[in-house]
Amino acid sequence: MPKASGQTIIRPSSERYGSVTPMSLVVAKASEQVLLAALSTMYLYTAYIGFGMHYWTIPVGNGTVILKVPFLFCGTASGTNRWQLLYVGSLLYTLLQAVVKLSIVLFLMRIFPSTSFQRLSRVLGTFIILHGVLFLIPYAVQCIPVDSIWDRNITDRKCVNLPAVGYSSSALAIAEDIAILLLPIPQVWRLQISLQRRLALLALFSIGFL
Repeated sequence: MPKASGQTIIRPSSERYGSVTPMSLVVAKASEQVLLAALSTMYLYTAYIGFGMHYWTIPVGNGTVILKVPFLFCGTASGTNRWQLLYVGSLLYTLLQAVVKLSIVLFLMRIFPSTSFQRLSRVLGTFIILHGVLFLIPYAVQCIPVDSIWDRNITDRKCVNLPAVGYSSSALAIAEDIAILLLPIPQVWRLQISLQRRLALLALFSIGFL
């Protein structure tokens, strides 16, 4: 699970702020929490009804529910609107990963107003958005027809190489994590404070990556 960032907005009166408004941070944080709650609820429910257990020990009927349940967000419980829980979970995870990282980047942009930092942050934020959108597509249509993802009786289907997509997405996610971790270091290092305080600030910014 991606780590949801704990953020505190500080407004020192003697400092000017970055281009990000407090409302942008609130919207990003709220979106992050909604997606996190939805994903956590979904995974807790699948675990409750038997996901992770040996198939033969899962209560009768629950195996089907794990694979195929109503899509609570935009569908009904009947016919073709029944979706695989884990399929929906993969889409939510991809969105949540992007939103959490964007929330952190926006928070850093609010703290450090320098032009170079703002530009670099925008580039990184754009990359994160593109990563999320472009990899959401192959996860959403990993097989055609989509029903064949959970209905193995459909043999006439075409699927993407999902492991390759997953490895590529993970590699980019790690690169983004490293970039976010390194992003504030030059700004903190230029502060006119003691070395001990600079190191303490760097340690504070790094807590979310432990």
